[in-house]
Amino acid sequence: MSARGGTWDESEESTDLRVRRRVELRAHVVRVATALFRERGYEPVTVDEIAQAAGVSKRTLFRHFSSKEEILLGNARQLGQELARLDLAAMDAPAVLGAVEDIYAAMLERMVADQTALQVQQVIGQSERLRQAAHSLHRELMDDLRIHLAQTGGPDGGLIGRLVIEISTGTLHAALDEWVGATGHEMDLRQLYQRARAQARQLLR
Repeated sequence: MSARGGTWDESEESTDLRVRRRVELRAHVVRVATALFRERGYEPVTVDEIAQAAGVSKRTLFRHFSSKEEILLGNARQLGQELARLDLAAMDAPAVLGAVEDIYAAMLERMVADQTALQVQQVIGQSERLRQAAHSLHRELMDDLRIHLAQTGGPDGGLIGRLVIEISTGTLHAALDEWVGATGHEMDLRQLYQRARAQARQLLR
């Protein structure tokens, strides 16, 4: 690799290095934006202010995020990819429900390990616009999962598939909403979700 005229030649970077830098830049922008949102609220903060605070151009920011909302909701795309990789062949409905809930539990483990991810959830919980956007995005992911169920031999994409999706989604949102509404967020989000899963099972008996 070489520098030409004092400028790094990105074309000579390894793919791994480019991916790592992209991930690091996205994480940096999310941290900066989240701090601004927590300080001033979501609505008043502009994309220009986020770019300036993060030390990047607005053009660069939009290469990584399609909108201000995407800065906070972009990681949900990873969740969709994990759901799409589920091997649902020959699974019955309870097994599919458990598999989806396990993915959600792993997601919450990552969130607890990342303070910024928890702060993102706090910001989302305090903005009606963001809550609606998050629920809309999650609905899209669940619709994709329903199609995936039908295509991979799992429970059909009709009533059973919809019930699996509604139960898993409702349990996750109930736990997140309970945690966001808790004073000081002193509850352990992972334990709260496991309790919500257990209580959902009680209701289904």
